[in-house]
Amino acid sequence: AGDLTMRRARAGEIIGALDGKDYVLDSTMSVIADDGGVQGIGGVMGGSGSGCGDDTTTAFLEVALFDPIRTAATGRKLAIASDARYRFERGVDPTSALWGAEVAARLITGICGGEASTLSIAGEMPDWVRHQSLRKSRIASFGGIQLAPDEPSRLLADLGFENDDDGEIIHASIPPWRPDGDGEADLVEEVLRIHGYDNIPVVSMERETSIAHPALDAAQRRGARVRRALAGRGLIEAVTFSFMPRARAAAFGGVGDELVLVNPISTDLDAMRPSILPNLLDAVTRNQARGIDDVTLFELGPNIRTTHRPANLSPPPASESALMAHATGYHRHARSMPTIPRLMRWPRSLLPPRRLPISRSRARLPDGTIRVVLAR
Repeated sequence: AGDLTMRRARAGEIIGALDGKDYVLDSTMSVIADDGGVQGIGGVMGGSGSGCGDDTTTAFLEVALFDPIRTAATGRKLAIASDARYRFERGVDPTSALWGAEVAARLITGICGGEASTLSIAGEMPDWVRHQSLRKSRIASFGGIQLAPDEPSRLLADLGFENDDDGEIIHASIPPWRPDGDGEADLVEEVLRIHGYDNIPVVSMERETSIAHPALDAAQRRGARVRRALAGRGLIEAVTFSFMPRARAAAFGGVGDELVLVNPISTDLDAMRPSILPNLLDAVTRNQARGIDDVTLFELGPNIRTTHRPANLSPPPASESALMAHATGYHRHARSMPTIPRLMRWPRSLLPPRRLPISRSRARLPDGTIRVVLAR
């Protein structure tokens, strides 16, 4: 419709894009527009109203540069994944707007015929000129290889990094199509990449001792032994949520505000658990609700509590390992279920002697069920 321009979208403007969908734009997005409205989403996708078809005889070729951050933000807001967005949000050669228009015009006239007009240029090219120095000693210290004195300069020049070599330092110009070149380490990487990663010698890392450190610490090894021993005695390991309702947590010591979640996965899981027991009993209840009366579960996991600090400091959460085991069985079958009485004696045989107490409770419920709960 004339008066083609590039501008920010007006809040609420709508464009029918080339993918057949309508998009509502906001004022943070760049658009190509004319007197008739928005014709394209800058750096993301063109509009269907200005697209080409089999009957197209005249085309307006628009070549532009778009801000990578704004392009990425627009694509995420509109949930559009296009080739244009992929290119522009990663950065393109700033000089490509000029020679790119010439190449595109040559392709169009060569394939479709016709002739091209002269260029109409608006705006200024971004300042893309950058320089970076490379100390040759860094190739050995960073990459672990020794090259001939003139090799790094030649490899960089082959990649388009024009440079001057003064013997010890290479002064290189970053080509416009390499927005990722930012720092001495990047030049070292380019030299190593072209020289060949397979040519980097393999060396062993220095060790302070000839004896390798174990992958698991003592607490982790002890936890694995406890899990294996309990599973070998017929208990099933449960892994319950580390969260619980804050109201329920209050009955088990409570939690401070710093242990309440801002964005819980569920409204009834809004606080870190101060004890494993409530969630383990919930797992038992769910099993019994499905007709599984003899439930033997255990869980070894963290209890999250608030540590005590001076009043003027925010108390950080602390995690402590805890073991809970639960077994139920009908009293009339107690003789055929040695698991329950034996469970009362297991902790001392499973865990190393420590001064931390082991609490045990055993109760006969009104329906004749025996319930045993162990806590460490």
